[in-house]
Amino acid sequence: MQNNTKQEILEKIAQAKTIQIAGHTNPDGDAIGACLAFGLALEKAGKDVTVLLEHYAPKYDVIHGKHLVKEAAAKADLFLALDCGDEGRLGAAADWFHQADVTINIDHHSSNTYYGQYNYVEGASSSTSEIVYGFLEGNYPVDQDMAAGLYAGLIYDTGGFRHSSTSPNTMRVAGALMETGIPFTDIYNRFFDSRSFSEMKIMGQALETQNCILTAKWYVLPSLLRKLLPATAPIRNWTPSSITSKACREQKWHVSFMKRQKQKSKQASVALMAEMSAHWHRNSAVAVM
Repeated sequence: MQNNTKQEILEKIAQAKTIQIAGHTNPDGDAIGACLAFGLALEKAGKDVTVLLEHYAPKYDVIHGKHLVKEAAAKADLFLALDCGDEGRLGAAADWFHQADVTINIDHHSSNTYYGQYNYVEGASSSTSEIVYGFLEGNYPVDQDMAAGLYAGLIYDTGGFRHSSTSPNTMRVAGALMETGIPFTDIYNRFFDSRSFSEMKIMGQALETQNCILTAKWYVLPSLLRKLLPATAPIRNWTPSSITSKACREQKWHVSFMKRQKQKSKQASVALMAEMSAHWHRNSAVAVM
């Protein structure tokens, strides 16, 4: 499977008048940041933009452009799928995807199925927000509101620039976004240093009842692990790095899996994550249950 060029995709976007943008179901910081930042840029360029995203947690309100999130009224000239590995992960927005005259898929997940008429997938990129900046840079002015969204997506998918997917280009993009005057410290604190009272209580319960399995490096709740993993998946084949409650009000669990160095089958990891409706990255995957 081969990427289209940025120029080909930019030309299709320029030709469209009505544009729908969507990310994956259970949107995270990267999906929301990429969709809203790109949406703001296209709205500023005179496009009629609708962003199709499922309801997301209040902590993401630091990302500007929420006024673009609304119900679709009619089919669009162009549908832009961002941070979504396959069309099934678009959820209800997939109906509008199939109706659009032109479909474009931009993503950074290595498991992407190249389901658009036009595709641009960079598995080595830290995030879709990093890729989106590459499309906007030199083509659409990036103001502070757009920069805040892209920075939010950048730090979300890099774990605050700690993951191995962080590259020199990631830091160059982060620097360019910071130069717009975004409140980068506030964005970081909102994502990584803020916990609700209910979140802290559940985390305390998890720590009190944790057990060490597989290796001394990983601490999980084995009873939860057995519930979350498909019945056909041998536990010994997977290295769960954490199972934590990250969204107590929504009753969801975030399950993080790290790829073992000796693991030979990347496809097996992708298959497990797909069964769990997860996001696959080069060295890890996260399932939201």
